[in-house]
Amino acid sequence: MADRILIDLDWVDELRSDVAGTRKRLSRSSGATAQVHSSPKVNEALRSFLDKWDERREDLADTMEGVEKALQAINKSFTSTEDKLLDQLNGKS
Repeated sequence: MADRILIDLDWVDELRSDVAGTRKRLSRSSGATAQVHSSPKVNEALRSFLDKWDERREDLADTMEGVEKALQAINKSFTSTEDKLLDQLNGKS
């Protein structure tokens, strides 16, 4: 059994920042419209794909927001616990 728990809070915060950036890029993306110089069947398939992607993109952005909040809570929780333990060690209750 481990005697210590080590959490790299800088890495957790960097990961949160990366997730936030991805979420923002997904949220800013607008419904793309595209047309290729091909058959109407190909254009219809492309439009269908883009419509489905818009819906999934929004779902993905919502999920990423949840992950971002969870990472922020993890960082805050461990930081708060560490601060309390340090205060106890230093005689500050």
